[in-house]
Amino acid sequence: MEGDSVVTGELKLRIFPWDITVKCSRGETLMKSLNRGGVFFKDTCDRKGTCKNCRVNVYLEESAEQKELLACRAELHENTQVSVPTNKIMGD
Repeated sequence: MEGDSVVTGELKLRIFPWDITVKCSRGETLMKSLNRGGVFFKDTCDRKGTCKNCRVNVYLEESAEQKELLACRAELHENTQVSVPTNKIMGD
């Protein structure tokens, strides 16, 4: 998961700590975009938001807001940067 990977869409999601850029559609879940970038969580709730294993820190570029969100429940509506805790992903 290193380098700059880019997939087609209308918004940009930049994923740290790997510095991957994924293009995604407005309204798409953060989880779906992260999966496209090769990031998969150890979620146990079938994306219902109850296990909280997909909690990430996001920075919304246009509104200059920083938030902690659940990737399975959050939708993308602007260019976003996300910091993923590496202890919460598959393969770790």
